[in-house]
Amino acid sequence: MHWCFERETHPIPYQRNMAHRCIDNGADIIYGHHPHVLQGYEVYKNKHIFYSLGNFIFPEYGILKNYDQDRKETVMVTMQYHHSECKIKAIIPVTLKNNQQLDEETNPSSILKKLQQRSEGLTLSSKDYENFYHQNRLRHDLPVLKSGGYWDQIQLWWWHYKKRLCYIILKTLSFLGVKQSIKRLLFWLKRILF
Repeated sequence: MHWCFERETHPIPYQRNMAHRCIDNGADIIYGHHPHVLQGYEVYKNKHIFYSLGNFIFPEYGILKNYDQDRKETVMVTMQYHHSECKIKAIIPVTLKNNQQLDEETNPSSILKKLQQRSEGLTLSSKDYENFYHQNRLRHDLPVLKSGGYWDQIQLWWWHYKKRLCYIILKTLSFLGVKQSIKRLLFWLKRILF
């Protein structure tokens, strides 16, 4: 599944609800990606959900000189499917370097500990997980999506376009020559939006 916000170390509540619905409707295993960091893992109704396996193949390594360790550490998962049952054969910790080369100096215990820590909140009920996510998310500038309904879509749209909207309003007012109004508007926009 391609989901979640980049660099967020815990799945958003909507993502967790969607994973559970996928399993309720017949999925045997879910591998997630997009945050570019390792996220937690849970077993739901004896089915495995890996919310994000991290950054396994991504060309940023060669571009960014200060590529942080969190984006370099990931896991590979091997599964065995037998008689309509998926079982984990191995979770292999990996550190990547220089454009997807495996780093020989991988510290498997620290990566597995990180996976375990990021999985801790996933044993909570949906409501308790929402509170956990609010307390532990990294990116407080992003909306918290819960159900995937219309309200979530409005929040996501607003988050995406609010800075553009402010820019358009300010440019329009400055074009009209209303400098004092711009100062007042800036003051209130900062308080309301940011």
